[in-house]
Amino acid sequence: MYMAPEMFQKGAQTPKLDVWSLFITMLWTLDTEGFRQKLGRFQSDDDVQEAVLHAASNCNTVSKIQEMSVINPKERASAAQMLVKCYNGLGLSTPQNQIPPLISTRPSPTFTPPQAPVLDFPAVPTLAALTRPRDLPMIKKTAADRGEFRVKKVLKSNNGQIVD
Repeated sequence: MYMAPEMFQKGAQTPKLDVWSLFITMLWTLDTEGFRQKLGRFQSDDDVQEAVLHAASNCNTVSKIQEMSVINPKERASAAQMLVKCYNGLGLSTPQNQIPPLISTRPSPTFTPPQAPVLDFPAVPTLAALTRPRDLPMIKKTAADRGEFRVKKVLKSNNGQIVD
């Protein structure tokens, strides 16, 4: 299942074998379109390839990495090309200007992110609106209203009476 198509045709072993295998691993891990359940029904390697190509071209989950699933290894993306595409080259060991552009054999599904809703918040009151108008009388608050409390030291005498 993880073996690249060129291995069945006695093709050359290149690092692009690993790219194919990683794509299959992603299909398995994400269980794209029930890929794990379909494995038991595959009768041949061609069935596996057909399921892989179907998932690559029809599923948004793996559409960003579909170049990893190309049957022809010469047209399949390299690991470096995928690093450039998905991570803007982060992690490359080869200078980015030496990485050839991807060969797109299939149109990429277009994805338009949903627009964020426009939130209409009420206007923030100004400082002037929050202060007390000058023509209103000021209400005097007691210490208790202001949250100020005093603790009195209370002493008891020997006979049980409270002494201030």
